[in-house]
Amino acid sequence: MRKSLIILLLLFCGCSAGTKLGHWYLVAYDNSPYVAEEGDKSLKKLQQNTPVRLIKNETVAETLFLLPWRVLKLMVTIEPRGNWLVEDQAGNRGYMWDSDLKYAEDQKKY
Repeated sequence: MRKSLIILLLLFCGCSAGTKLGHWYLVAYDNSPYVAEEGDKSLKKLQQNTPVRLIKNETVAETLFLLPWRVLKLMVTIEPRGNWLVEDQAGNRGYMWDSDLKYAEDQKKY
C-alpha cells in the first residue's frame, strides 16, 4: 500500500511539475549575454524575443538526489532562477541568466 501511494505521489508531482524545464522562454532584452556551452565559449548576444528552451545539465546522481526538492519548487513557480542552460531553435546551447528570460505564454507557437 505504501509503495502504491509513493508511486502515485511521484506520478502526480511529475505531471504537475512540467512548468519550467522544456518549456519555451523568450529573451527579454536586446543584446542579452549568452555564453556557448561548447566551442569557443565566448560571450555572444541574443536579440529580444528570441525563443529559447530550458534544459537540464546534470548527472543522474544529481537528478536523483535533488528530485524531491526540485519537484516541490516546480509545483509553485514558473520563473527560472540563477544561470540556466538554454537551447535555441537551431539546437545551439549556452548559458543565460534568469533575469534575461521571460516565460512564453503561447507554447504552441514555438
